[in-house]
Amino acid sequence: PSLLTVSQAKALGYYIPSNYNESTVPTINFTTIDKVLQICYDNGLGIRAHTLIWHSQTPAWLFKTNYNSNEGNVNSTVMDARMEFYIKTIMNHVYLSKYGSVVYALGYRE
Repeated sequence: PSLLTVSQAKALGYYIPSNYNESTVPTINFTTIDKVLQICYDNGLGIRAHTLIWHSQTPAWLFKTNYNSNEGNVNSTVMDARMEFYIKTIMNHVYLSKYGSVVYALGYRE
């Protein structure tokens, strides 16, 4: 994946949790979700937020050291921080956009 430094990511509005101890994050492409949100908004439709990470459909690099598929798996503490980074960055992007009002439900448990 394309990587950003944490400071670059923060400047772009990415959420970086306090327990995130890595120096880089993967670049997130918001193009598809922005198009879907706009279509819903333009047509008076709602959308339900659901699973954002599903183990069998998540790229292998997300679980690996330095986001590199050829390296070893990270530990659960690192993975927890990565999931918090990803999920909160996506949801902040959605809710802070002009289309955030189309999300009517969250499939979320903490």
